[in-house]
Amino acid sequence: MGALIENGVCTQVTEDTNWEEVLQVAQSRMVSQTVPAILEFAKEVAAFKAACQVKRGGTDFSLKAEQWLGMSQQTCLHWAAVGERANSMVVPSTSLPPSMDTIYRLTTLPEDVLKQAIEDGTVHPE
Repeated sequence: MGALIENGVCTQVTEDTNWEEVLQVAQSRMVSQTVPAILEFAKEVAAFKAACQVKRGGTDFSLKAEQWLGMSQQTCLHWAAVGERANSMVVPSTSLPPSMDTIYRLTTLPEDVLKQAIEDGTVHPE
């Protein structure tokens, strides 16, 4: 296998990374419905999308992710959007609710708005 997977997270990508396995392992960890598991899965989906864009012009991402994960192409794109934003979010994951849809919607907010909403209690883990 061309990827180094540590604790269910792909930490190294090579030319022959088995993305199907990487994504399915990360997806299986999401069963816990914890924010860290949700964000790690989203990061893997974003990494796969980036690898597709570099290697194949992006044409494989939605079709393969849909096939491997059993999700619609739109849902796969939402996961990728969360993953792309997850690394730059300055809010602690403990401040976020354990819901993919809610986290996706929160990642569309400007960082300062999200931070303020957490500080004033509008956004909370429950």
